[in-house]
Amino acid sequence: IVSKGKRGSRWETPAGLYGIETKEVDHFSSIGEVHMPYSMQFFGNFFIHGWPYYPDGTPVDRGYSGGCIRLETVDAGDVFAFAEKDTPLFVYEMPDEPASTAVTLAEGAAPPRVTAAAFLVADAHSGRVYLEHEAQEARPIASITKLMTAVVGNEVIHYDNSLALTVSDRQGEGDFGPLSPGERLTVGEALYPLLMESNNAVAHAIARQYGTHGFRDWMNIKAKALGMEQTYFDAASGISARNTTS
Repeated sequence: IVSKGKRGSRWETPAGLYGIETKEVDHFSSIGEVHMPYSMQFFGNFFIHGWPYYPDGTPVDRGYSGGCIRLETVDAGDVFAFAEKDTPLFVYEMPDEPASTAVTLAEGAAPPRVTAAAFLVADAHSGRVYLEHEAQEARPIASITKLMTAVVGNEVIHYDNSLALTVSDRQGEGDFGPLSPGERLTVGEALYPLLMESNNAVAHAIARQYGTHGFRDWMNIKAKALGMEQTYFDAASGISARNTTS
């Protein structure tokens, strides 16, 4: 790998387990307006590809990519030759920080009283589980859904793409909040009312960019890529009781 999206930026390369979806010997990016040789799409606008070049043949400068995984062109050609549709691709980041606060459990101590129907306490870095109850049972998650709507909206739709709210975005799922039909937002701007207001109309408008069913499929692909085996998304807003996860 020669370069990829800068970690912590809006161009960060998405981690997870994906599969090769499409292959093109020469893909022209309408976002970067560059040719990307030996392109293999694995999620949304993200590809593995050789070193990109402008229409006049000039290669792009070295540095971070727009989120794609750049290889030297000869290496990309080798990968392109053996990769087929659905060939698995695992994208991971090595943690650059150890686990945060150390946790120790007192010997013989009774667990705290918790009235929640399900809970889990774990170290996100090591995966060690300290305490859990009914943690594998899938339940309706309502507007927690919007966390995945934001992730997929940010990764699949270009951050600066413009979207317009329409009357149909209400979909019987609540009002527009301080927004109104006809108002235009970039996808990046839309993330604020989506997450801070839990705005259902904005969730529907984001999903509508590539078709609501297609966007739902992207959400489920992303969940699978992250190992969320007990998760299913039916709609981007979370209004559906079929949106479930453990």
